[in-house]
Amino acid sequence: MTKKDLIREIALSSGLTQKDTETFIESFTECVEEAITNGEIVKLNSFGTFGMKKNAPRTAFNLQTKKKMTIPERFVPYFKFSSLIKKEMKQLPV
Repeated sequence: MTKKDLIREIALSSGLTQKDTETFIESFTECVEEAITNGEIVKLNSFGTFGMKKNAPRTAFNLQTKKKMTIPERFVPYFKFSSLIKKEMKQLPV
């Protein structure tokens, strides 16, 4: 499903116009992005959690040069589905 498809589906199910729905989705993603870059966690009950986690520095091996190198710590965004959605996924046929 693309962003355009998502906008169309939400507009149909909510009764909003596609333009209003697109504005809402843009605002929502901006708010989530701003919150997680400020170190906050965004929890949507029955959907999931958006956040940022810190990966520790680690040592890696460059296969081309055969040298060890250190990869510095970094922050990585994540999304974790709620247990309700995970339960629904388990019931889907494979």
